[in-house]
Order: sequence, then structure tokens, then C-alpha cells
Amino acid sequence: MSELRFESFTVQGEPGSADPRGAEFVNAIDYGFLEAVREPEQLLTQLDRFRADGALLSAVYDDEQDPRAVEAARPVATFGEYLGQVCVAEGEVLPSHMITEVTVRGTHRRRGILSRQMRAGLQRAREQNLPLALLTTSEGGIYGRFGFGIAAESATVTVQARGGLGLRPEVAEALKASGLRTFVPSWEAFPGLYLDAFAAFQSVTPGQTGHTQAYRDRAAGSKNPWGVPGQDTDWRPLVVVDEAGAVQGYAISYVKEVHQDQVLHIADLGAVNPLAELALWEALAATDLVESLRWREAPLDFALPAALVNYRDVATERRSDRLWARVLDVAAVFEARGLSQDGALALRVSDRLGLIEGEYLLTREGGETLVKPGPAPSGTATLEVDAETLGSILFGTARVANLVAVGRATAIGATGTELGRLLDTERASRNSYTF
Repeated sequence: MSELRFESFTVQGEPGSADPRGAEFVNAIDYGFLEAVREPEQLLTQLDRFRADGALLSAVYDDEQDPRAVEAARPVATFGEYLGQVCVAEGEVLPSHMITEVTVRGTHRRRGILSRQMRAGLQRAREQNLPLALLTTSEGGIYGRFGFGIAAESATVTVQARGGLGLRPEVAEALKASGLRTFVPSWEAFPGLYLDAFAAFQSVTPGQTGHTQAYRDRAAGSKNPWGVPGQDTDWRPLVVVDEAGAVQGYAISYVKEVHQDQVLHIADLGAVNPLAELALWEALAATDLVESLRWREAPLDFALPAALVNYRDVATERRSDRLWARVLDVAAVFEARGLSQDGALALRVSDRLGLIEGEYLLTREGGETLVKPGPAPSGTATLEVDAETLGSILFGTARVANLVAVGRATAIGATGTELGRLLDTERASRNSYTF
């Protein structure tokens, strides 16, 4: 078995310039994700994205592979990371270690490559005192062994829009009384409006990660912000503002014909509250010639179905995970997220990587949550979990009572339902962005 070479680097040069090592990294990730080879301009777009995000790229090379194989300059495995952020509770946005572009060539599986890359990446995050590591994934079931739990989910929905939305009369009156206004912004104005709207939206949306350069490029009108073959799209921006003119939400859409029907696809949509979101939906559904709206990233509890006369006007086709979280600092994340009511419990965490193994006392008094590492006083209700399960509890994608019932958690001195009153979240988390 050949010796592998591990290297970490950042993309060098000015924006728009070539970087041969970075280019081979991009070729490797495209091969890993079954994408076509990019044209030179598309490849430069991806390199600029890495530059703008400050991404650290880790590549694995096999210098001793068969001479007839792809040149040794192309990695057999890739791993990317950069500094990002995520909302863990309303008003609480934490810095996070974002993991991206993870591939291993099929010919080099089962050699411990992913484990070595992941352990090194998580160790770098710990050295930077980052409380969380996050990733999105094209395959489930891979990252639980590294302590990642599902942190946000979404659904693909299709909304009937022929003749506009069928809003309930009382909902239409509430929208009218709100003073909210929607308009189509110019591409000169939209980038600033998007940044303001997104910041407000993210700060009140647990699970929502920050935007990368690719999303900022899309908000600037770039037809192919990711530089992926076949992804050129004419975007349609929309914003909603309150009576004072402050932006309350945004949407980006594009039109695509499906079976001779015009379908308006929602590429991105975020608002600070349900009424602002409904105002966006009403304007989108009023688009001439559009038969339906389609959104692949709808949160599980979004407001639209409850606002319609006919609930069946919203059809849900599939449900998928949108974010995986790995807790690196129990005290930091749970003090920021907080317990759901006053009380106390102990968390006893097992961690096969040893990063957060131990016991923690969580207390809330007068609305303030404190976390103290170490043994809890005798008689304290305790929840035993592993690191993967803790990531899901943090963002509320799994109820404590259910976790106890199926054996993924153990409740001591209290029932799962009782401990859930302290740990379960009030609303479903959501994340619109992949990275």
C-alpha cells in the first residue's frame, strides 16, 4: 500500500488569478461529487470563493499510484474548512467551524483518510476556541461517528399559485393592517438590502448559518455564483419592508418550465417574522403566468400552510437534513442557547473522540443559564447522551422523550418528558444554506 501525502494550504494570488494547486483541488471535488469538469472561467470563480471565505484546504496525494492513473498533482481526497457562524437561539449567533468539500476517491477508501482529516480539523477548531463545528452533507450516516448530529431539516414543497394565493380572509386583513410592502429592487440596491435582511433574519432563526461568498455573489446578480457547469440562472430578487422602510425579508427566485407549466422556483427566502414571510409569498404567487411555486428548503414549520383556505395547496414531497452540528464547547453553546425554563439538570456526555467527554451541570435561574463542568450535586436529574445526540438536542431536531424512548439517551432521576421541558426547543430549527 502506497504512502499518502497530506498537505493544507490556502488559495494564493489576487482575485481572478490562477492557482494550479487550488485548481486540482477543485477538479478533485468535482470528481467526488459527480460533477462535470469546469471551464477555466468557472474554475476561477470557485478559487475566488475559497479566497473570499478564507478557506483552509487540506488535500491528500498518492505519489506512488500507478503511473497510468490521474496525475499525482490531483488529490485523492479533499477537506475544506473556514470560519462561519450559526444562530443557536433568538439573538444568539455564535462563531463556528465550517467543514466543506469532503471527498475521498473510491480507490482510496478504508485507509483512515476521512478520520485523520476530520480529527485534525476538529482539533484546529478547538485550538481557535470555536464552540461548534458544522457541515452539510450529500450522504447521511457518515458523520455521526465523529459526533455530528442532525441540527436542521427542511422539506421540498410545491405551492399552487394559479390565480394567486388562497389566503384566509383574516390573514389577508392582518397582512393589510401590517403596513408591509413588497417591491422588486434593482440589482444595484439588492446586495445591500440582502445583507441587512439576512442579518435580521439569521439573528432570529436558530440553525441558520451565515452566507458565503457564493451567496453574496448571487445577491449581486451573478448568473453562476458557484461556477458549476449548467447552473446559469436568471435570478429575480424581491424584498419586503415595513412602514418605515426597514427591510424585513427577501426572496430570490427563478422561472423554469416543468411539463409545459411555468414554475417559479424559490432559491432563497428569509424573513424576520411570519407576516413578512407571507407578504413575500403573496407577491411571488402573484407573478404573471406562473402556475406554481417550488421551494426545496422550506422549514418544517413554516407559516404558509396555516394561512391558506385550502391546506392542500401546499404539497410536501420530501424531507431532508440541512445541517449537522458537532458540539466542541458544551458550556459556551448551552449558555448561549439557554434552557427552556428555570431548573437544573446534569448532562453526562460520552464522546468517542474525547473532545467533550464528561459531566456538566446546567442551571437556569431568572432566565439566565449557566453551565459548570464537573460532577453535579447528588440527586440532580441527569441525562446521559453521546456527542452526536447532543448536537441534535442543541438545535431541537430530536425531542428528549423520544431519544430516551428509543434508547439513544438515558434519563436518571426524572423522565424524558420532564428533562425535555428544560432542553427541548419551542420551534424547529432551519437552515437555508449549504456549504
